[in-house]
Amino acid sequence: MALLISYGMTRSGSTLAFETKKAILEKYGMPQQKIIFEGLGSWIENYLPEKYLSDIDSLKKINQKTLTNFVVFKTHGAANKKLIEFIRKFNIPVTISVRDPKDIIISLLEISKKNRSINETGFINIISFKDALKNLEEDLWRLETWRPLIEDGTAKVIPYEDTIKDAEIIIKFLADLTSKPKLLIREIKEITKKRFTQFNIGIAGRGKKSLNYIEIFRVEKNVYRRLNNAINPFVFYKKTKFSIIKLLIDILNYKKKILFLKIKKLITSVVTFLSSIWI
Repeated sequence: MALLISYGMTRSGSTLAFETKKAILEKYGMPQQKIIFEGLGSWIENYLPEKYLSDIDSLKKINQKTLTNFVVFKTHGAANKKLIEFIRKFNIPVTISVRDPKDIIISLLEISKKNRSINETGFINIISFKDALKNLEEDLWRLETWRPLIEDGTAKVIPYEDTIKDAEIIIKFLADLTSKPKLLIREIKEITKKRFTQFNIGIAGRGKKSLNYIEIFRVEKNVYRRLNNAINPFVFYKKTKFSIIKLLIDILNYKKKILFLKIKKLITSVVTFLSSIWI
């Protein structure tokens, strides 16, 4: 047996998928203790930095350290030709965590706000919707590098929306992989609820409720085609059916907001200018 690579887009529920797989494998009698290896010592969990995805010799040694178990390693890194060849040669199972891009936008904004409030460094430059969308678009190319493994059936796509519902897709995947009986979700939750995970608070569809029509349109226009092409045929994210009236209202509100900001900027400039004259 071998290591099991758990790739996920940023804020896609990759930690949820990672912890769920670990819990299932532990129930199957496959310990998920941290693999100690040079360069990985600073990580609390079994995590593969992107540079390790190009270091095939190290991956082979890590693979040998898993002994007779499947051991899950999480990564957000891009795949490369050598890595894909290694995965195919050694039959390394791979899962790909994805999520509705609108929900990823909300998650990015929330984690940024939280980290700024507690002086953490991750995602702190994501202040606005525009920042979050840019981050999401830049992350898409990493997902697209895993496409060859999706096409040949080596990689299994794990949608966040299904995982927070009942984790059936992961339960079945690992039962088939290990030739073990399927577990019940309550057996897995007994383990995952004790760990750092969003298992009990994840809500699908928040982006559709929280973003305005213009923002939803921009996300779907900029991201959906590339995302769906990358994960086809496992998952297909449908675009929103817009109400013309609500769309027009959002456009008008957006223009009013822009106009207000311009007027505010103009007033500030005038006040500053007058103050300099009076002084």
